Amino acid sequence: MYKILYNPLSSNGKSFKVVEKLCQKLKKENKEFVILDITKIEDADAFIKELDEKDEAIILGGDGTIHRLANRITPYLRENKIKNKIYLYRAGTGNDFSRDVKKEAKDNMIYLNDHLTYLPTVEFDGKERYFVNGVGLGIDALICQMVNETDKKTKFNYFKNVLKSLKNYKKTTVRIVVDGKEYVYKKALFASIMHGRYFGGGMKITPGQKRDTDELTVIVINRLAKALLAPILPTVFIGAHVIFPVVHTFKGKNIEVHFEDEKYLQLDGEVEENIKSIKAYKKPL
Repeated sequence: MYKILYNPLSSNGKSFKVVEKLCQKLKKENKEFVILDITKIEDADAFIKELDEKDEAIILGGDGTIHRLANRITPYLRENKIKNKIYLYRAGTGNDFSRDVKKEAKDNMIYLNDHLTYLPTVEFDGKERYFVNGVGLGIDALICQMVNETDKKTKFNYFKNVLKSLKNYKKTTVRIVVDGKEYVYKKALFASIMHGRYFGGGMKITPGQKRDTDELTVIVINRLAKALLAPILPTVFIGAHVIFPVVHTFKGKNIEVHFEDEKYLQLDGEVEENIKSIKAYKKPL
């Protein structure tokens, strides 16, 4: 049986239309299924134990849904306690994960088990979290916070908040440590550590990053003048922004980001407040 897990908050609250579409498809194929609200599953351990060995889970949602799912079941996958197949059926707004692995999609479904088993960990403020696409301190996290406060998460609202944030955001000093080597930038807009290539709903921020390695990519935007914003911003969608001298990228297995003052932190678009430092790496299996 298929366990369809949907997030009612995904796609600006329109995800149930995607559920109905999937259900129609499964009915035509004479497949048995049950629909569950993923936000109401409080005990992940109990849910996993109740699964029949032949059950398969289909997750409907976007990056936020996958992020929350990963932080509940990735430990079980790493310990080989989940044998059931888990799929993603795209139903979000940003969809940076599904965009990054779209070649793997079959009938609009992406097999998740392998992706969720070997995710990077980020440490901050005494906490540990897994992340799917990327984490960042600075203006990118501020933009995520502003978008999350709006009624609808759309590309228009994202760009509107990009422009609004750039007017008021104060650049600051950031210290980056990549596998023990230190770099300092004194007028940084943001620093993001990426596991995938995309963030912000389609921005190809780290075009050279690969998910199937133990390396991550950190990107820093430093000394970006407002006059350069117009020519640089469109190039981010094709990954050509990395040619500009204000863009700095490094690959490494252990990456630290230390800001001079407290900033918003975004984790796959989910936001934490008042964070100065993060450390990211992939734990060996």
